[in-house]
Amino acid sequence: MEVPVGKTCLVGEITLEGPCGKGFALQVNGEILAPAKGSSQWTGSLQWFNIKGVNGFTLGGTGSFNGNGAAWWTKAEDDDSPNNNLFVDQKTSGTKPTAVRFYGSTQVTVTGIEIKNSPQAHLKFNGCTGVNVNNVKITSPGTSPNTDGIHLQNSKSVTITGTTIAC
Repeated sequence: MEVPVGKTCLVGEITLEGPCGKGFALQVNGEILAPAKGSSQWTGSLQWFNIKGVNGFTLGGTGSFNGNGAAWWTKAEDDDSPNNNLFVDQKTSGTKPTAVRFYGSTQVTVTGIEIKNSPQAHLKFNGCTGVNVNNVKITSPGTSPNTDGIHLQNSKSVTITGTTIAC
């Protein structure tokens, strides 16, 4: 699959679920944009772009995933109650989603892309083995609250090289 240069694709919550044939790839050279907070395309999922149960999958390209996080951050910052938790949007009663998540996958490569403005974590690996992240750029404004760059959970054999994390 490919998102071409110069194209922006508005994509609601999505799960790409294996098994797929080894060597399956998503080439992102344009931009994949999350819908705005409050859009009917948000159903309350904890992940925006979810990839699970794949083996030998590559997510690569020169394009970007834009999590459209500003609306989520504003809600959390506006809540001055003592119980405000920046992981949970108190005013809209929902946990903020992760931008790109791999779950239960093996031999995963993420290369060359940018992931920006996630409501919470930008790139997450949960229950994965044999992960290679290289030349990835992860960004969000300095004023964004607690937006994790790369979150590793129950994963092993992970290599991260040449990657910039500024969030």
